[in-house]
Amino acid sequence: MKQQTDAAIEHEKELESVFSALVEAIIVTDSTMVVKEINSAALRLFKIEKSKGIGSHLSEITNNNELLKLAAETLQSKSGQKKKLLFKEKIPSEDKFENHKFTSRNLYFQVNTSYIETGDNDIRMILVLHDITQVETLERIRKDFVANVSHELKTPVTSILGFVETLKNGAINNRKDTLEFLDIIQEQSQRLDAIIKDLLSLSSLESYENMDIETEPLLFSEISSSVLKICSRKIKRKNIEVRVNYSEDFTVQANSLLLEQALVNLVDNSVKYCPPGSTITIKGTQFSDYSLIRLADNGPGIPRKDIPRVFERFYTVDKARSRELGGTGLGLAIVKHIVLAHKGQISINSSTGKGTEFIIRLPLQI
Repeated sequence: MKQQTDAAIEHEKELESVFSALVEAIIVTDSTMVVKEINSAALRLFKIEKSKGIGSHLSEITNNNELLKLAAETLQSKSGQKKKLLFKEKIPSEDKFENHKFTSRNLYFQVNTSYIETGDNDIRMILVLHDITQVETLERIRKDFVANVSHELKTPVTSILGFVETLKNGAINNRKDTLEFLDIIQEQSQRLDAIIKDLLSLSSLESYENMDIETEPLLFSEISSSVLKICSRKIKRKNIEVRVNYSEDFTVQANSLLLEQALVNLVDNSVKYCPPGSTITIKGTQFSDYSLIRLADNGPGIPRKDIPRVFERFYTVDKARSRELGGTGLGLAIVKHIVLAHKGQISINSSTGKGTEFIIRLPLQI
C-alpha cells in the first residue's frame, strides 16, 4: 500500500510538473466556472498569483467578455468550443518625454474548450489558450507587404508608361515638354531602382540573421565621421547642427559596412523630416558587455500609435511626404535587420512634436 501511495504521489507530481511546464495557458473550472486548477502560463497571462486564482470565479480572473461567453456556451451546450480571441495587454514603460505611461498591444489566442463529466458525475471544463500573436502579426505584415510593394512599384511604373505614351503621341516634337517628361521618367526610374535595391538589401540582411556575420572591434569615432561625411551635403543644405558625445576610445563590435549603412539611414531619416536649423545628437556609452548608441533629433516626432510599426517594410507615418522626400519606406526596416544581424536590439523614444531618439544596443561578443 505504501508503494502504491508513493507511486500515486510521484505520478501526481509528474502530472503537475507537465501541467506547469506547458506553454499554453490552461484553466480548469467546475460547472459554476469556479477555478479548480490553473497553470503557470495562465497565471502569467492574467497576471495573478496561484493562491488568488484557485477558488476564484473565472470572471474575477479575466474581464474578457468573449472568453467568458465562450466558457458559458461550453457549459450550456455540454460540448467543446473553439474560437480566436483578442486580448489587450497593458505594458508599463518610461521614456525621456513622459514618465510611467502605459502602452497596449494586441495578443491573439486560439481558445479551445472541453466539457468533461467525471465518474462521480462531477463536471469539469478545460480552457486551453494557445498564443498565436506572432502568427497573426506575421500574416498581417505579409498582407501589408504585398499590398504596399504592389502600390509602391505600380506608382512609378504607371507614371513612366503615361509619359512615354504622351511622348509617342506627339509631345516629343516639343523640346521643352520632352525634356520635362524625360526628367520625370528619370526621377521615377531612379525611385524604382532605389526600391529594388532596398528590397534586395533587406533580403540579404534577413539571411544574415541565421548565420554569424564577420565583426571586429571598431572605434565608433571613425564610423561616425564616415557617416557624417556621407550625409554632409544634406546636413549643410538644411543647416542642421550635429552634436557628438562619446569618448575617443568608445568601441563597438560590428561589421563596419553594415553599421555604417544603418547609421547613414538613421541620420538621413532625421535630416529628411527635421525642419531647417534642427539639431541631431549622436551619443555612445560603453558598458561591460555591450555598447549603447543613441541618435536623437528635435524634429516632429512620431505619434505613439505608429511607433510599434515604424520598422515594418513600406510603413511610413506620412506616406505622401515620404514619397515627396524620396523615401522608399524601407530605410528603418533595413536598420532593424542590420541590428538583428549583430544580435543586437533597437528601440525608439518619441512623442509628437518632441523629437525622436533611436537606441541601438550591440553586444561586445557575438
